[in-house]
Formats: sequence, C-alpha cells, structure tokens
Amino acid sequence: MRFQRLELNNFRKFDSPLVIDAFDPAFNLICGDNEEGKSTLLLAIQAALFERYDRGAGERLRPYNAAVSPEIKLDFSLAGCDYQLHKIFSKRNDKTALLSSSRGERWEGPQAEEHLQQLLGFSLPARGESKAELQGVSGLLWVSQTKAFEPINQTPETRSRLQATLDQEIDQLLGGETGQQLYLSISQQLEQYLGRSGKPIGEFKKLIDQESALDQKLATINGQLAEYDWMIDQLQRLQERQADYQSQQTLEKTEQQLIQARTATEQIETMRKRLEASSTALDLAQARLRIPESQWLARQNGQQEIADRSEEISRLEQQLQQLEQQYTPDSERFTALESELTGLSLRQDELRKQIEKQHSAISTWRLQQHYQVLSGNRKHAQTALSRCDEIRQHLNAHTIDQSQIDRLRQLQSQISRIEQAIELAGTLIQYRINPGSVIQINQQPIDGSGELSVTRETEIGLPEIGTLTIRPRGTDLESLSTELAQHQTEQQTLLAALGVTSWEQAQTAWQSQQNLQLELKGQQATLATLIPEGSERLDAEIQRLERQLAGTEIPAQEPSDKKVVDLNRELEEITALHRTRTQEMQRLNQADELRKSDILAHKARVTAGRENLTVLENRLASERQDASDQALGNALSEARAAVEHHRLEQEQAATRLNAAKPEDIELQRDRAEINYNSLLQELDQLSGNIAALRNQLAGMGHSGLAEQKDELAAKLEQQRAILAQESRQAEALKLLHSVLEESLKSAKSLMAEPVIRKMQPYLDILIPGSRPLIDDDMGLQGIARAGVDEQFQHLSIGTREQIAIIIRLAYADLLHESGQPVCLFLDDALVYSDDQRRTLMKQILFKASRNYQINFLTCHEAAYRDAGAQIIRLSDCRTST
Repeated sequence: MRFQRLELNNFRKFDSPLVIDAFDPAFNLICGDNEEGKSTLLLAIQAALFERYDRGAGERLRPYNAAVSPEIKLDFSLAGCDYQLHKIFSKRNDKTALLSSSRGERWEGPQAEEHLQQLLGFSLPARGESKAELQGVSGLLWVSQTKAFEPINQTPETRSRLQATLDQEIDQLLGGETGQQLYLSISQQLEQYLGRSGKPIGEFKKLIDQESALDQKLATINGQLAEYDWMIDQLQRLQERQADYQSQQTLEKTEQQLIQARTATEQIETMRKRLEASSTALDLAQARLRIPESQWLARQNGQQEIADRSEEISRLEQQLQQLEQQYTPDSERFTALESELTGLSLRQDELRKQIEKQHSAISTWRLQQHYQVLSGNRKHAQTALSRCDEIRQHLNAHTIDQSQIDRLRQLQSQISRIEQAIELAGTLIQYRINPGSVIQINQQPIDGSGELSVTRETEIGLPEIGTLTIRPRGTDLESLSTELAQHQTEQQTLLAALGVTSWEQAQTAWQSQQNLQLELKGQQATLATLIPEGSERLDAEIQRLERQLAGTEIPAQEPSDKKVVDLNRELEEITALHRTRTQEMQRLNQADELRKSDILAHKARVTAGRENLTVLENRLASERQDASDQALGNALSEARAAVEHHRLEQEQAATRLNAAKPEDIELQRDRAEINYNSLLQELDQLSGNIAALRNQLAGMGHSGLAEQKDELAAKLEQQRAILAQESRQAEALKLLHSVLEESLKSAKSLMAEPVIRKMQPYLDILIPGSRPLIDDDMGLQGIARAGVDEQFQHLSIGTREQIAIIIRLAYADLLHESGQPVCLFLDDALVYSDDQRRTLMKQILFKASRNYQINFLTCHEAAYRDAGAQIIRLSDCRTST
C-alpha cells in the first residue's frame, strides 16, 4: 500500500487547505516545526480510513470554535490498483464518503466504508472514535508521537494476520493433520465438562449445582433444628428472669427510690428561690446606693475643680507678665535686609537678560547647522530614489517566482534520486573479449574490454552459440525510467519558461534577483532614514528653516555654552542668596507675630479662666442650698448599711444551698427516673419476647424437620457418588489436554523464528552481536547480548524505541511477502536516539523502504536530510483559501 496524494480542509488546526501533491512511493520525510501539524496529519489519514463519516467525528476533528465540516481527500495504491477516497465528516446534509478505483469502480456512503474494511482488514467503531486495536495492521505499524518506546501490544486481529503468513510452517510444527485432530477431539470432549475459562459447564455443571443445592437445603434444615433448640433454651431463660423480677419486687423498690429523689429535688428548688430573692434585694440596695455615691462624688469633684482653676489662673497671670517684659522688636536688622534684597533683585534682572541673548545666538547657530544637514539629506535621497527606480525596472523585466525555484529544486532532487536508484538497481557487466572476437549487445557490436551497467532487458549475441538475455530484477526500472523522463520534461519546460537552459543558470538568476531585492530593501531603508516622512515634508521643513533664518544675524563662529553655564551659575548663586535673605526676613516677621499672638492668647486664657471660676463658685453655692455636705454624707452612710445587710442574707442563703449539694440530688433524681423507665421498658419487652417465642415454637413443632433431614441426607449421598465418577472423567480429560497443549506450546515456540529471521539483519546493523527475544505469539520481549537476556522494559528509552521500530519492520516484511497491504507511519519515533544510533536507523529505514512505503514525520529536518527520503515541508503545503 502506497499513499500518493493528500488534501485536508477544515481539519483541526488546518483551517485553510493543506495539499501534499506527491508522496514518494518509497521513503517520505514529512517536516514541520512544533505545533505545525505533523501529528494532526497522521490523525487525518487515520480518520479518513478508519472513522465513520456520518457520526460524531466531525465535532472532534473540526477547527476550534468553527462550525464547519472537516474534509479529507486521499489517493493511494493497493495491489496494482489506484484508489481515490473523499470524506466529509458531518451529521448534516454535506456528509460524504466516496471511494473510486482506477478500474472504474465506485462506492458511496456506508458501502465505501465497508469496501475499505475489506481492502485494509480493519473494524469500524460501533460508537466513539476508532482505536488502534480496531485498525488492523495499521494499528500495529503506525506509531503515534511519544509512543515509540512503549511495548508493542498485538491485537487478536494482527496476531492472526501474522500467523496467517506462516500457515504452512505452523501446520508442520503442530504435527500435521493427525496431531491437530487428536488435540481437537480431546478439546471437544473437555469442553463438555469445562469451558474456556476452566469452569464447569453443561450437564457436569448441573450435577455440581444439584449437589450444592442439596447440600444447601440440608444445611438449612440443620440450621432450623439448631434454631428450634436455641429458642427453647431462650424461652426458659426469659421466663426465669421474669420470675426473678416478680419475686424480688424490683419494680416497686425502683418506684419508691424515684419518689424519694423527687421530694429531695423539690426542697432544693425552694432553697434556690430563697437565694434568688436575697440576690434581688441586694441588687436593689446597690442600685439605691449609686445615687448618694454619685452626688457625694460630684460635690467633691466640684470643690477640687474650683481649687484647680484658681491655681491655673495664677500661673497664667505670671506667664503673661513675663511675656510682656521680654517683647522688644528687631527694627535695625529688618531695614538692612530690605536694602540688601533690593540690590540682589536688580542683579537678577541683569543676568537674565544676558542669558536670553546668549540662548538666542546658540539657537540661530543650531538652526543654521540643521538646515545644512537637511539639505545634504535631500541630495542623498534623490540619488537613492533614482537607484530604486533602476532596480524596479530590472525586476519587472523578468521575475522568477519562489514556487518555480522550489519546484525546480524538487525536480532536481527527484531526478538525482531516480538516477541513483536506476544506477544501483542496474546489473554491472564486466567484459573482456579475446582479440579478433566480437559479440553483440542489443545488436551493437562490442569488442575489447570494459564494463556496462544494464538497467533494462538486454540481449547478448554470442556468435555460433546463441543469445543470452539479462533481465535486471528488483526495482521496476522501466517505471523509474518513465518517471525520470516525466521529471526531465517538466524540468526543461520550467527552465524554458524562465529563459535559462540549466538548473545552475536558474539558481544564478534567482540569486541575482534576490540580491537586487536585498539592495532595493537597503535603498528603501536608507530613504526611510533620510526622509522618514517623505520628500515633500523634507522640502517643507527646509523652507521653514530658510524663513526662520531670513533677517537674523548668524554668528561668525559657534557660540559658547560655557558662558551660558557661568551666567546661570551666577544667577543661581544670587537667587539662592536672595532666597536666604527673604527667608530670614520672613522668620523675623513670623517671630514678632508669634510673640504678639502669644501675649494676646495668654490674656484671653486669663480672662476665660476667671469667668469659668465664677461660674463654678456660683454652681457650688446653689447645690449647697439644695443639700448641705452633711446631709449628703448621712444619706451615703445609710445606703451603704442597707447594702451590707442584704449581702449577709445572700451569703447565708448560698451557704445553705451549697451544703445541700443540689447537683448530687438532681443526679440521683435523673438516675432514678432512668432506672424506673428502663425497668418498665425491659419488663414490657420481656413479656413480648416470651409470647413471640411461644408462638414460633408452636409453629415449628409440627414441621417434621428431623424427617426432612434424613431424606435430604440420603439424596445428597447418592448425588455425590454420581458427581465423583464424572469428576474423575473430567480430570482425566483435563490432564490429557494439558499434556497435549504443553507439547503443542513447545512446538509453537518455533513460530518466533520467522520474525527473528526478518528482524536479525536490521538488528545486526544497529547492535552487532545481539539477537532478538521473541515469544511464541511473535511478541517482542527484549534482546540478548554478551550472554545476557535484557528485558524490553529494562532497556534505555532510546534503545526501546529503536528495536520497537525494527520489529515493526520485521512484521511489515512478513506481511509484504504474503501480499498484504503494508505502509509505515512513524511520528517523531527517534526523539531519544543519539547521533550514532540515529545514523544507523536511517540506514535501516532506507533499506526497508525499498519494499514498501515509509512516512517519517519529524521537526528535526536537518538531522534526517541524508536519510535518502523525499522531503515534504508542511509550510510549503499550506494554501490560502
């Protein structure tokens, strides 16, 4: 099976079309950067072949957040016939499945998918997406990304396909027809007793079930008899307990204890109420005490406040007198500062005028310099514009398209590859003809000595003897020659269209065009630097500068910035001194104002204090008229005495309550109530259980349980005798089957030899001196080297992925030889391989690709350029919508 062409649209990340026009029939290297869609490409081919077109696959395969239907067109060849497959995945009316062949056959809808199944030998999923185990040989040979180093899991389908390629060898290994018939006969007889899982079936299982059922019934009868005896004993125990309660009057005694506990609890409640009453009286007395206490405290605070105010007024009056004595204004210093500030202001004005004049001269000089620079840029820009026009005229005269060069490069690569393949596939004939003798090769006379490469059917005429015909085998040289002629014709057509006669001239013309384009970009970059806003803006800027410079006096030489710096420095010094003197004057003013305001504030505080003191004295006199100091003291003493009296009463009540231990009494009451209620409940339950047991015993006494037990025991003994005889027969058949199966298994171990035979040449290239370990199901177990068997899971990841590819090549060789469709897809399958092993694997893959198509997907193009494969770059396969 060889893929020829692929077209995708609206598939996952390929929201615009992707087209691979020509797969190489042998070896393809499909390259792309990370996230460019290599794995998506493999998914698309799997979907085209193995997914149902009218189910939910479209929702999984369409681009993210796009309401479109994924579309795939796939061309491939199989068994000498070309096929075209077209699928649109959808549940809507645009869903499509169309398969056509070069023989004129055509299948649509479900018939197309069914015919694909027949061609490729896979199973369509009943629901959901297709899995590797349903994809037949492709599920075994196609390796998804990051899966190469994992163990190879064969499905029953792939295992049977591989075994089918070895039918004749297997038949001989298994003892021929007689051995097969004997094994089949024993297996059929054993299947009457045991199923494939080894469990009993049929009549044998019925005998076992009947024996088990009888045994269960007998166990049930024995259980019922045991239960009957237990119920009699239980009834006797319950009746004895009931009689014991009645004789000891347990219920009456428990009830008396409950009455006594409740009486003690009522006494505790009375004592608690007395304590609550004394506490309430104490709270009321304390509330009444707070009134005379607050009145007495207010009287004391008022007297203290009058004393504090009098003392504060005396202190303020002393401070005011000191401030008035200390105040003297500094008039002489203030006058000197005013005179100095006037002189400093005049010097500041003079310096500013000098600085402004110097700045004007510097600005005029810089305008003149800028004018000269822009005038020079205009001359250089005119030269660059002229060169750009010349380059464009040359490029417009004859343009080579990138796609033409790429196609020529691809054709040159294909021609070289085909010529090399023809040369390698040809038969080399070395000849040395005796002097005077002549032979004819393809009716052309040949003499002397030399060598000749035969790449097609060649006839050698031997005088007086006859003719010798040489037919080279292996690769189809005639089809390679035809393909070579087609590529050469297309190459000559493209070269003629470009006006050149060879691939080298096309490369030279293309390089010249690239150089001109680079020079054009350089000139455009120069113009962008010289006239970033265009020539019109440059001319306008030059005219503006000319107007500004007109009528101005241009300095004879560049004005010095140092003079401006010196003038600015002097101005800063004068300004700093002016600021210092101004701040000093402000401080003198502020100090004078502060002293004045401080004196006024002290006077105001003295006045306010005296007024406040008068108010306080008048308020105290008014309060004493309402209640004298002695009257407030008497009321306070009476209230405190009442509080003390009620506190003593509360303490006495609390002492009596604590002495009675109320918590213990309440616990005794709770315990007595629980005991009484539990006893009542137990007596009721005891009466009910006795009645229930009597009823059950009355019902079971007439069932004839003993007679049923004897009858079942006899039947069970008879059934066990029959079962023992059948079990012996089953064990004998099982033993015979096991012996035959072990013998067949030993023979089957030789079935690994064909896989080893195909795998060994590849392994000799990769790891010389090693041999593969293959089980009897043709599965890879590991390798043996240096006398040690190394299991697959214990090898390095790089070695695992390499030998996993090699055994797939061995499977493919076996399947290819048996005429089954074979094609390999390897998605970044050597990511853990070092440079040396990767080089050997490229040799192995190239060797295998001589028999069937291998498609290798990778993001490391440079590492595989020498693999001998056609390079397909995904970036070159994208087209615009």
